[in-house]
Amino acid sequence: MNASPPKAVLIADDDPTNRELVEAFLMKSGYRAIVATNGEEAVQHANQEPLHAILLDISMPVLDGKQAARLIRELSAHNKETPIAALTAYQITVDDPTMSGAPINALFRKPVDWAALIDWINAVGGEMANNALATSAENAAPEIDENAVEINQTIIMQMRDSLPADTVMRLYSRFQQDLAARLAELDQAIADQDIEQARKTTHALCGIASAFGAVSLEQHARHLHNHADQI
Repeated sequence: MNASPPKAVLIADDDPTNRELVEAFLMKSGYRAIVATNGEEAVQHANQEPLHAILLDISMPVLDGKQAARLIRELSAHNKETPIAALTAYQITVDDPTMSGAPINALFRKPVDWAALIDWINAVGGEMANNALATSAENAAPEIDENAVEINQTIIMQMRDSLPADTVMRLYSRFQQDLAARLAELDQAIADQDIEQARKTTHALCGIASAFGAVSLEQHARHLHNHADQI
């Protein structure tokens, strides 16, 4: 008897490291990952085939996660009832007013508790009984320094326990390279007083930081993003 094909889970995130992390955990758990880089691509994928679950980053270009979720519920021929989880670095809940009635079933705070996320994906298919939500990261606020960024060790241990060592090393190496490149971009944007570039770069820094639980880096980058007009 032929084995059933793996169930498809859509992940939409504009940060490549976040996408690859989610994809790695999905594949490790027996799912097929469908990847989108923004909300518009997510809506397009949702119109093409039935999905087991949909994971949407809240903050994305073109269409954000909330907008994409609404369009999927309204327009998709295959996924109007498919469970949708939001992934976000913001300290919010599903019922937060900022969600504005978005049709989201669950919300996972970055850095993602990977065991909780996979439990939820399994549960929405009736494969596990318990629903789980991600826990919030610890709070801290030192200066940004690519040579001394504090990493959430729980997240690293989950990666080491669940993913091949070469995958973890590759992703961590990308994290370091992306961090150095974005910090250089930010220095240049500040020197040029380029507000739009500063906002783009600090948004990217938030995504890089949240993937590895670099909470201090994320908080500082978000502060700069919110006050870019003061550079």
